[in-house]
Amino acid sequence: MVTIKAIIKRYSRNGEKTGWSYVDISAAQANKIKADYKRSYKVKGFIDELAISQIAMIPMGGGTFIIPIKAAIRKKIGKEEGDKVVLKLEEDLKEYQLDKELVLCLKDEPIAYGKFKKLPKSYQNYYSKWVGSAKTPETKSRRIGIVINGMLNDQTMAEMLKANRELKIK
Repeated sequence: MVTIKAIIKRYSRNGEKTGWSYVDISAAQANKIKADYKRSYKVKGFIDELAISQIAMIPMGGGTFIIPIKAAIRKKIGKEEGDKVVLKLEEDLKEYQLDKELVLCLKDEPIAYGKFKKLPKSYQNYYSKWVGSAKTPETKSRRIGIVINGMLNDQTMAEMLKANRELKIK
């Protein structure tokens, strides 16, 4: 495991990353975790004393990476922008498991399930994480329905969300 001392930072403006809290990982540090690798990958270990897994190392160019620090993690460790953290990291080789309820519901709609399975793995994971991040059972059920309808209508995630918003307005 590689030990890294870092300061939590926040993007004020950086495209889709605007508002993200993160820590920088230098090229030398990243190379100790996964040698000569320049694409995104998952790590596990600890942020301070909090065990983490399936956390993305996102490439930023020149061999450097960032690790986003979500609000839930910051709350658990009691730290915010400007605070120091100690990370103990190694590559997480465990494959992401799709949300079980999403998969079960998709299997009830074979056409939707077939289209879902044809998506790149990263897209499947994105939809699954979106469904799984729902805070209430009602929201999770609604999101599962949105994904199934989107698959049946050959919609992208943006199109699914737009169609759902338009239904709510009417």
